[in-house]
Amino acid sequence: MDNFFVDANYQGQGVGTELLASIKNDLIKNDIPAIILETESHTPAEKFYRYNGFDALAAQRSLTLTCQLIS
Repeated sequence: MDNFFVDANYQGQGVGTELLASIKNDLIKNDIPAIILETESHTPAEKFYRYNGFDALAAQRSLTLTCQLIS
């Protein structure tokens, strides 16, 4: 997946969290153990991903976040 967006009219209503949960479940079913993504620091996107279980990797130009799906 290259991009993940929720229309501004639907942001803050749980739509993105539900969509991300569905994506995570599909990945788990296919034995994909983690998601790694890049986003800008100090943005609403960073807050969204951290709220949904992502943690930062080492500091870089862009913010790289990871979320373990399978232990």
